[in-house]
Amino acid sequence: MHASLTTLALLAATAGAFPSPVSSLRQRSSTAAVPAGVITFRSTNEVRGRAIHLADIALVECPDRNLSARLEAVEVGTSPLCGHSRAVSAEYAKIRIRQIGVNPDRLLFRGADLVTVTRPEQLLAGSELAKVAQTAAEAAVPGAAAEITYMPRDLRLPVGAVTTKALPVKLAGETGGSVMIQVSVDGQEAASTPVSFRIQRRAPVVVAARDLPAGSVLSSDDVRLEERPVLPGRLVLSEDAQAVGQQAAIPVKAGTVLTASQLKPPLLIRRGTRIRLVCKGPSFIATATGEALQDGAAGQTIRVRNLASLRELAGLVVDDQTAEVPF
Repeated sequence: MHASLTTLALLAATAGAFPSPVSSLRQRSSTAAVPAGVITFRSTNEVRGRAIHLADIALVECPDRNLSARLEAVEVGTSPLCGHSRAVSAEYAKIRIRQIGVNPDRLLFRGADLVTVTRPEQLLAGSELAKVAQTAAEAAVPGAAAEITYMPRDLRLPVGAVTTKALPVKLAGETGGSVMIQVSVDGQEAASTPVSFRIQRRAPVVVAARDLPAGSVLSSDDVRLEERPVLPGRLVLSEDAQAVGQQAAIPVKAGTVLTASQLKPPLLIRRGTRIRLVCKGPSFIATATGEALQDGAAGQTIRVRNLASLRELAGLVVDDQTAEVPF
């Protein structure tokens, strides 16, 4: 009887030392149900950098701070262009998590299955780039004025503090050149734009002092001298005497720099006017009365008619009353 009691006691002790299979399974299930972290994806997000990280599209919650930092830094895609959007899937994020050595099965994923990421933008006007280029070009050629040959396009940039910098100017002889404008956002280079320009030297030029109608003959009161930027090779007038007495070939606005093409010699003879025809030979000069068949300026050849013979001739305008005809 004593031996039986001893055996039962030993069995009871052994049963207490080794838990039942059911209790062990419950303990393992309870341990597996606690995730190492929870990741909640947001359906829409904005990103400003060039890469999309997990922290940009999801809330990462982990008791382990080191694991949380590793997960937040996981790169899950390239950012879209400024002003555009792209999609990132939760499944792809899981693949990227596995690639850093973390088993996604240890994590609990919640939220959107497909995330939309937008990269906001700001515009930098091309006129601002042109101003920077013009300043740099004029600093490179003291005493000259730079004319931008084309307006740069507006730039789409990430949101942030914008700075511009002109790189060294490249001159192409004395007529122009180009300069690269570097644009940075928050201290990081975002774009580079080349800008071409022409060099204008400052020189005295003749300027219309008032509006000049076509056909008007210029007097000294109609023009003035000013120092203006002038493109090389442009046929501008540099002295009053080149304009006074000339006739405006086209309407000219006050303040316009006068060029040779805008003026013409004034008409001395009008069509239908009776004039004197002069014919010069080796030892004689003959004159006759004629009629101008065309308007003519000094030195211009026009058609005339000899009223005595009624012959039509070519006459060189000498003054407002005379045309010279060939012998």
